[in-house]
Amino acid sequence: MKTVQVIVMVGTSLDGRGGMSSVAASYRDAGLFERCSVVYLSAHRETSRSQKLLVMLGSLVRLWKLLLTGRVGLVHIHAASGVSFWRKAAFAWSALLFKRPLLMHIHGGEFHLYHARASRLSQAHTRALLARAARVIVLSGMWVERLRFISPQARWIALANPVALRPPVARPQGTDEPVRVLFLGRYIEAKGVFELLRAFALAQQQVPRLRLLLGGEGDRAPLLRLADELGVADKVELLGWVTGEAKEGWLDRCDIFALPSHFEALPVSMLEAMAAGQAVLMSNVGSIPEVVRHGENGWLVPPREVEPLAQALTVLGRDPALRRRLGARARADVEQHYASERVCEQLATLYDEVRDGP
Repeated sequence: MKTVQVIVMVGTSLDGRGGMSSVAASYRDAGLFERCSVVYLSAHRETSRSQKLLVMLGSLVRLWKLLLTGRVGLVHIHAASGVSFWRKAAFAWSALLFKRPLLMHIHGGEFHLYHARASRLSQAHTRALLARAARVIVLSGMWVERLRFISPQARWIALANPVALRPPVARPQGTDEPVRVLFLGRYIEAKGVFELLRAFALAQQQVPRLRLLLGGEGDRAPLLRLADELGVADKVELLGWVTGEAKEGWLDRCDIFALPSHFEALPVSMLEAMAAGQAVLMSNVGSIPEVVRHGENGWLVPPREVEPLAQALTVLGRDPALRRRLGARARADVEQHYASERVCEQLATLYDEVRDGP
């Protein structure tokens, strides 16, 4: 009797926080795991340091058991920069040791910077591992060109992040309704949340109905202090980390989604906001300009600059017709290019190609 071959996918825990978890969960929810016989192994979970090590080692043992029984058709590994890459390297070299096809899936908007700052030994290791992968997946054509120098021998391809489509929700359009600006991300400088708060304070003077909702995790105290100093503490709400139905609810109720990050690859939260028919206000970094066309399906501003961000909040805050037009176009673009079913079909085809050929 022929052994059933499985695809082993390795990444962050599916109930974790962040883009990699969201991507893998989208694959699962769209039916990819069932369709392609995917066994998911968590190499990382948000817990204590000792428990993190146990989670990784437990999953590594499971991978070896599958490899030893000859059940593995290929291994698909999600990795980011730094510790994430080194953690996943143990799984990657295990697959290569058993001569199983390897897909390395690079996430995060700072991988090129991480590589440039790494030691020569670390750079050589990264080049060698990527060169031996059957494919190296990144999130857009721009990232193929930006990262190709790291390992010119690697077979780089682009695959967009997937997003689930929900039925659009009608929003109240009364002139007395608040205009809600939603941020979803970590409360750290690299996500542009402090520039957003300062820009909001300026825009709120021009559009008093603006309200700022900050969903995320991290140190709340600096944001609360800054909101108080700017005189907008009563117009700002820190939601904490929101996920699942709660996140969907906030995406449906907001009017503008803002994520003015300093670095990004292809943020899942942006695609989710576009799928919800929201006007998205993004910094023009990473792959974002390949997705968001300024004034057509969203609004772009330079990173780290408060004044252009404040001007954008003012323009969007004053013009509900513009917000509706941007949101409708954004939703249509997601349906065409980033819907989970479409992206999963592309990934399933890639699995077949890798298993059947070089």
